[in-house]
Amino acid sequence: MARHSVFTKLGLVASLAGVVLAWPLESSEASGWDGKWYSFATNGSGFNIQVAQASSPDGPWTWLDHDALPNSGSWTTNNNAWAPDVKRMPPASQSLFIMAYSGQLASNPDHHCVGIATSHSITGPYTPGNSPLICPDILTTGGAIDPSLYYDERNNKRYLVYKVDGSNLDVNGGCGSPGGTIHPTPIMLQEMNVNDWTTPVGDPVQILDRTAADGTLIEAPYIIGTSDGHYILFYSSNCFTDPTYDVKYAVATSITGPYTRRGSLLTTGSYGLASPGGASSTPGGDVLVFHANCTVGRCLHTIDMSISGGVVTLKG
Repeated sequence: MARHSVFTKLGLVASLAGVVLAWPLESSEASGWDGKWYSFATNGSGFNIQVAQASSPDGPWTWLDHDALPNSGSWTTNNNAWAPDVKRMPPASQSLFIMAYSGQLASNPDHHCVGIATSHSITGPYTPGNSPLICPDILTTGGAIDPSLYYDERNNKRYLVYKVDGSNLDVNGGCGSPGGTIHPTPIMLQEMNVNDWTTPVGDPVQILDRTAADGTLIEAPYIIGTSDGHYILFYSSNCFTDPTYDVKYAVATSITGPYTRRGSLLTTGSYGLASPGGASSTPGGDVLVFHANCTVGRCLHTIDMSISGGVVTLKG
């Protein structure tokens, strides 16, 4: 059955935009955090970005009394930072970590855009850039949220994938009874400079968008590659406050697509879960990490999986 690593620190598990996972550090890391796993979460407990540590994805997880991003940038309100993702920038000897996150705009707090921050310690503190990394016209697109970072080892390229926040323009944010126009929420892929992971290269490419089967939105994109040449795009559809919130995936043989939808992996009722979503994966594609409703808000869960021929199989 599903292996649940449920983390009950209220501020962390109530994350609205997801808990995402950084890979374990190699023993050559000078930071002293080698062999550990780290979970980063949306603002809560008085912190912009929360962080927890464990010896394995299945826990037990220890909440660290520490803000990984005490300053989210002068372009933000320094509040309501969402959906962080952290990756390590090689070589390991420089101990450099890159955090992508959604920052609330100081110029218009109704909207978020994607920021980037760096640190020489995986737990931070991270230093943000002076401006958002990605910020499409907020009045027509709604902004940009839910970033995650991916290194395409096969082609030696680095990317950032994110959601255009069209649902921010919908009535009730696309939740409940939205009514009116339902705006697009495309998933965009931005190539990044392979040498720094902080500088965009060219224009973003749309790789997926909402269909009628997805309800009012898709969000929380996360890409991994497989040894047999497939790219797996995990994402969620519908609103996180609704029982129809789920974890889906799509597959492609080129990172820019086209992506073929393969349906839902987790829905309400799967393994007794309610509204599962916000999935990410260990780098090897053997453990899926996600969040779902629980008695204290949203809790982190894990389940084993395998991927073969572009097909994801949960081992539950």
